[in-house]
Amino acid sequence: MKIYARLLLAVILAAAGAACDGCQGYLGDSQQIVVDRLTGCQWCMTYMHAPDFDPVEYTTEGFVYKFNRDGSGWYRWAGWTGAETESAPEYFRWSFTNPNFAVIRIAGDIPEYWLIESLTSSALNVQSSFSDPVIYPDQSAVERRFVAVR
Repeated sequence: MKIYARLLLAVILAAAGAACDGCQGYLGDSQQIVVDRLTGCQWCMTYMHAPDFDPVEYTTEGFVYKFNRDGSGWYRWAGWTGAETESAPEYFRWSFTNPNFAVIRIAGDIPEYWLIESLTSSALNVQSSFSDPVIYPDQSAVERRFVAVR
């Protein structure tokens, strides 16, 4: 009986291994693209619009975000043209909240969620809120736009 159980276990493990042939870790191709784009650069915020406030465009300085592959990250206020002021970085942890990687949870001093509206290698547009937008879709959100800096 033990031999039969071991043989069955070996067959199951071999089948599972064959099913993952060509996989890259635990990420599918579309998930890998999102991670590569998000972590491949720093993101400078160029636009922000909060409900009941006028939109703000940032052209010479603003918040800069960096997402690392290990789930860590930072943001700081920085000038974009050289020797302007630069604040000390604020560190955070980040992760995706759903399998299609459309929502980022940022766990820092003030936790927030970013619903990704679009993400390319050069631009990131999100809706920022304090609760998961998938669970609470009708909450107030802040529109943020970023450009990539390599």
